[in-house]
Amino acid sequence: MPAFDWGIPGVTLRPPPLRDGYGLPRVPTTFNRLQFSPLGLFDLRRRLGVLPNEPTIFSQYQTRFCTADFRWFASGASTNGQHFPTPNTFFEFDQLRQSLPIGPVGNDTRKVFQEEIQHTVFDMATLWDCTFGGTTMIMHVEGTTVPNTPALIQYLHCGTYLPPSFIADNPASHGPIARIIQMFLECRIIEVICVSGLSF
Repeated sequence: MPAFDWGIPGVTLRPPPLRDGYGLPRVPTTFNRLQFSPLGLFDLRRRLGVLPNEPTIFSQYQTRFCTADFRWFASGASTNGQHFPTPNTFFEFDQLRQSLPIGPVGNDTRKVFQEEIQHTVFDMATLWDCTFGGTTMIMHVEGTTVPNTPALIQYLHCGTYLPPSFIADNPASHGPIARIIQMFLECRIIEVICVSGLSF
């Protein structure tokens, strides 16, 4: 997508790629209709603006502002009760796919989008641990498999977070952590993927 004119220099946010035949709407989506997708994030920032009265601030802290935009969509998600979708129905997943081009461009954009979410979650866990002295462990396995591959552990990747200080201070924990991840994959994730039947 071409550069977007934010009205001040230094802001490098570009519109996400869109499906063929769709252009960037002149007016951003209203707050109550924003959906969690690259376009939704871009429209949220169009709604919030880039601090034109302080023209150097947004470009200086652009990464932090963009991280805050993820948090805007996440607010309340863990307590809203919407954790039991109809079998084989994944509304947010469908939203994301439908908002992006079909093919390599859409796949690459989804990959970057997911990496940004992971970085945001891991950063929050790090801040939580550093602030209160706790230890947080996060495990995440994608809900899909590569096309034509069986739902077996060797074909899955588990993104895992633990405080680096915990790993450094407890070298004997490597084995138990690996077993925890293995059990997580065996007992839950394979079942989820087999039931959903999803693949890219």
